[in-house]
Amino acid sequence: MFEFILKRERRCHLTTTCCNYASFCDGTDIGRANTAMKQSAKTFSMPFVVLPSHIDFNHHMNHAVYILLCEDTAVFASSADGVYPSVRGAFDKQRVESFTVYYENECKLGDTVHVETWEAAPRHLHFRIVKDDKLLCFIIITLYDDTQIEQKAN
Repeated sequence: MFEFILKRERRCHLTTTCCNYASFCDGTDIGRANTAMKQSAKTFSMPFVVLPSHIDFNHHMNHAVYILLCEDTAVFASSADGVYPSVRGAFDKQRVESFTVYYENECKLGDTVHVETWEAAPRHLHFRIVKDDKLLCFIIITLYDDTQIEQKAN
């Protein structure tokens, strides 16, 4: 079962373990998260408009929608050459091991956001959700390595 941990500095994450909010679970420094994408060999980006069905009772985009936008982007990115070099096949056929979510800012109805993604390490997919070059959310999706699962089954 996942924990949902809310920090006073408006960063929260969905993970099975608590992270030091000065760095991500994989050791990436938060201050370098924005530049990590630019250093990557291959990235993919998709725009989305915040719809009425995305809005929560506080008139902001619901926290779960951030993950859905990343999953939708990953489906398209997995079919683009070289974006996820270690992922075999389509993203929607992969098994997710964990989500780590860091919320930085909020968005509202009608906002246009861009989801940018790249593979930072084998089977570690990173996502930045931005609006007007302002970071809204940073998400890491870690995928299971199916070769290890197949070896354990045998």
